Amino acid sequence: MPAESGFVVPEGIAVGELIKLEELRTRVAAGRDGLGRRVGWAHHTDTATPWDWHDPGDLVLTSGAIVPPDPAGQVEFVERMHAASLAGLVVGEDASRTGSTIPVLSPEMLAAADRLGFPVLIAEYSVPYVRYVRTVAAANASEQTRLLMQIVRLHNEVHRAISNGFTSAELVDGLAEALGFPFRLVEPERWEPVLPGCPVPDRRWQSALIEQLTRRAWKVPHLIRAEVDRQLAMVTPVPVARTVFVVVEAESTAETTPSVTVLQHLASACALEIARVDAEAERTRRWGSDLLTAALDGRVDPHVFEAGLAEHGFAGPWVCLAVGGDPAIGAETIDRIARTWSLGGLHYLLTGREAHVIALLEAGAAEAAGLDRITAGEHCRIGISDPFTGSVHLGDAVRQARWALETVPQGVGHYGDDGDDLLPRTLTEAARIAESILGPLLAYDRETDSDLVATLRAYLESDRSPTETAKKLFLHKQTVSYRITRIQSLTGRSLRSTRDISELWFGLRALALSRTGPPG
Repeated sequence: MPAESGFVVPEGIAVGELIKLEELRTRVAAGRDGLGRRVGWAHHTDTATPWDWHDPGDLVLTSGAIVPPDPAGQVEFVERMHAASLAGLVVGEDASRTGSTIPVLSPEMLAAADRLGFPVLIAEYSVPYVRYVRTVAAANASEQTRLLMQIVRLHNEVHRAISNGFTSAELVDGLAEALGFPFRLVEPERWEPVLPGCPVPDRRWQSALIEQLTRRAWKVPHLIRAEVDRQLAMVTPVPVARTVFVVVEAESTAETTPSVTVLQHLASACALEIARVDAEAERTRRWGSDLLTAALDGRVDPHVFEAGLAEHGFAGPWVCLAVGGDPAIGAETIDRIARTWSLGGLHYLLTGREAHVIALLEAGAAEAAGLDRITAGEHCRIGISDPFTGSVHLGDAVRQARWALETVPQGVGHYGDDGDDLLPRTLTEAARIAESILGPLLAYDRETDSDLVATLRAYLESDRSPTETAKKLFLHKQTVSYRITRIQSLTGRSLRSTRDISELWFGLRALALSRTGPPG
């Protein structure tokens, strides 16, 4: 059974006081021990999961349509509303049968309500639900004023942060102080920070939140209550392009529970800060991409390149990184890598797409860049050059990084690390070996504009499966079979011979190493 949330319910009129009002003509069906519960607001709802949409202290009004028809479902229904700290349930009387409801409230449901002290009330058919809403609103006018003041304080804090140029961490701390409760921001799938200097919630909440999102097919309501070890957290989506949530843990020492309305205003304020930080990071990234691309293409004077780095606080010595994978990494992966480095406050340049991804980092920052975590999370490999100073050595550093990338089977590899002793040691040696083994294929591809070398690589990477190779290259299976026959004819090697397969694979590795220059 879900535990009660632990959030403090705002002060308001008690359920017991409402049923004493003659004009509401309401009787208690179960849960008399909970008549002291305070009602913050009254809502007529047609959602089957009111705990996802209402604040702690809300009184749920229904004609009965949202109540499950079976006893087990009714018990769970009551338990979940109790866990969400809702004030109670008012079910409308059936018009055709005085004192009855649709569906009939089972003895099991009423027993659960009594056990939990969760009020279940029956409203006479003649009483409109708007009468409950008006009564609660009039009784709780001071509570609505409190909520309005919370929202005003929130917007004042945003204005103060903008006027004074606060950091993201200072803004988040200021919002928490102004609202009276701490909160965290997080991307649920990777459980990574969203704003610089702002920690994520405890990781124990991740599986609970992912489970809730998966169950809803990632259709997110405006409030999720995640449960871990009988403790709950209120989780609200932030209106930004990627999936981000505000998380408020119930075990906080807050004096009052944040209302859904306040949480939505908070999420909007956080969205503005996320958009500002992302825009600034994107501007810096584009500047770096343009500068590094120009340097690699020889379109910028070395002194201008170094002056641009110095102007942005980018101090040498530097290292060059080559990032690759199988399949080749895409734009989304590159975006996440850039965002990770930006949030970490690192100076970096990053350019290229897919097979040609080159980055420049300060040599001392490579460890802080989280490269091992990136390769594990993004299923990619990273090669790192020796440290260097002076942009005249940039081309050499790129070749070193791509060489390291080609020689590392997984994770992160450094140029000069002990690698495969069977691989060629120099670019010249790699080119000579590739030509001796794959020369006929390379010549055929140049003369006919075909892709026999790419087909051979895909075929061997697919464990010599024509079907899988065809899928990888978006070709018909018969086309793959024709190309394999042609490859065997041109090279004089059989793809059924272990020795010949080993030589061809060695030739492909040598070819990749021979092409480790700057991207074109």
